[in-house]
Amino acid sequence: MLFSKQKLSKTVAVNNLMPEEQWTISKLTKITADFFSQKNIENPKLDAELLLAHVLGLKRIDLYMKYDLPLSQSEISAYRKVVKRRSLREPLQYIVGLQEFYSAPFFVTPDVLIPRPETEVLVERVIMRAKEMPSPPGILDLCTGSGVIAVTLERELPKSKISASDISSKAIDIAVKNARTISGNSKISFFEGDIFKALPDNIPPFNIIVSNPPYVSSEEYKQLQPEISQYEPKIALYGGDSGMDIIMNIIMNAHNYIVSGGVLMLEMAPAQIDPAGSLLKNSNFWKDICYFKDYSGKPRFLEAFRI
Repeated sequence: MLFSKQKLSKTVAVNNLMPEEQWTISKLTKITADFFSQKNIENPKLDAELLLAHVLGLKRIDLYMKYDLPLSQSEISAYRKVVKRRSLREPLQYIVGLQEFYSAPFFVTPDVLIPRPETEVLVERVIMRAKEMPSPPGILDLCTGSGVIAVTLERELPKSKISASDISSKAIDIAVKNARTISGNSKISFFEGDIFKALPDNIPPFNIIVSNPPYVSSEEYKQLQPEISQYEPKIALYGGDSGMDIIMNIIMNAHNYIVSGGVLMLEMAPAQIDPAGSLLKNSNFWKDICYFKDYSGKPRFLEAFRI
């Protein structure tokens, strides 16, 4: 990352700044936002501010209270390093190591998918269905990743018994860390393995099965932004040629792990809603099949009740 006060050029590296150069928070975030814009990075001002807040150990709002605070050369050097990483399209969440989900900070690394806000809609639906049940339900979160669904459900439904599985041992490690950090004395049961194969043979059936599985198709994967395709784990994104491989696996086997009257809820791409709904209907194990929409109004979640 390059910073300069010169009008005609923004190519003077931090290491070459004159000692008398006074770089304040406002100047630094402004020139960084301009730099990010040139790199076609979305939300350049937001990213510039969040990165600087991370380097300084402040909240973003604190930057506005200290906008004229001059920074030391060591702070500028540290900031330059993270700005360079972001300019190479590394996701901001991996740089700072955190992503907020359902008002809680979750640890994220390149071993797990970065949680998306849309998945909060899925969590809210699970909470609603759980509270409709006569007793605290047993809930299974498949493809848990960083554990945002399982951990949030434990926090919001403390009397429920939560289980979670993932094929990646590194993802399980992150999920366990998040459970211990956010829930404190977490009682979530984590299982490593491929979908239902991760579960022990004697596990009782669940009242709710929920999953945000990999569902990106081959064609869609080629079109992903560099932040996603170059940095996020492919195993957490790619769902086969059609994107439906994991979804079909869950649909074809979930009836064996859920009680009568239990509910299955899945996140997927809008174009997958109809074919997934047809699979559920044709299996003859499900009723009251419906979809619900994400924050942008797109059909993204499928719900079905076990006959």
